[in-house]
Amino acid sequence: MTSRLAEDLTTAQLQKIAHHLRPALNISAVRPLAGGLFNAVYLLTTTDGPLVLRVGPVHRELLLPYERHLMQAETVVDNLLGPRQILATDFSKTLVDRDLMLQRYQPGQPLSALMAKGPLPDALQNQLGQAVARIHHVTASNQQFGRVALMTANPDDGFARWGAFLTHEITDTAARLVTCGLLTGGQSAMIGDLFRREEAALNEVTEPHLVHADLWSVNVLVSEDSKRIVSVIDFDRAIWGDPEFDFSPTWAFGADPAFARGYGNLPHHPRRRALYQVVTCALDAYVWQVEYEDEAQAQVNREKLLKLLGTLA
Repeated sequence: MTSRLAEDLTTAQLQKIAHHLRPALNISAVRPLAGGLFNAVYLLTTTDGPLVLRVGPVHRELLLPYERHLMQAETVVDNLLGPRQILATDFSKTLVDRDLMLQRYQPGQPLSALMAKGPLPDALQNQLGQAVARIHHVTASNQQFGRVALMTANPDDGFARWGAFLTHEITDTAARLVTCGLLTGGQSAMIGDLFRREEAALNEVTEPHLVHADLWSVNVLVSEDSKRIVSVIDFDRAIWGDPEFDFSPTWAFGADPAFARGYGNLPHHPRRRALYQVVTCALDAYVWQVEYEDEAQAQVNREKLLKLLGTLA
């Protein structure tokens, strides 16, 4: 799998960046961490223990609006949830023309590795439900809806109503899909019309809660003995919005009874979830096509999007 965004740096560059972020740092080894398609990510062996250095994307002209400020969103959520994992950041783009972040290394294995071996035990599902509920219990102090990344960069980018935010984001994304050839102008217009018609129903969500917005098995860490959820990671795409958004993708958590028991009052509004799936499919289609140059995956998400549109319109 390729990416037009994650570009590696030399060891000398990484050493310079790490010392810029934490001048007294003594580094004995640097190695890349696999799997990053957006940021270039490295594990540093230091006298302060293992640390992770994240270097933001190149070709920022390809990014969606909120993707230009993802590390800023991560710092906001890090402060909200604790214990704090981020040690230093630099968004000035002066040392290198990319955002920079240094954070503590969290040991564990991705939940995806465990799920590949078979169904998760009830105890882990229950813990996962509790962990997601703790995230969703956090609410926005300013009562505004929107992408945490954009609202951090510019507080005026928040929305008073949930429906207005979603309509704004989906119409922007649909227009980008027209530009890259995945949608026609007519299909884009249908999507905008659909969300404008549904705004009143979407506005029944009146309290902006913290939503991870990329909650899948790779972003959950489990202890090496596979008995404990260590943490949920990568909140850079977070939204102030409806917790049900996290349960809308077809790969989302929530269907297992043990998860539901851990979570508590699991929301379930089928039409609302279907609208959220339109949003996630549109975003995924753009990312796969433009940022990762994977036309096959882009087409998969395009077909899902058009099928949903046919059902909902």
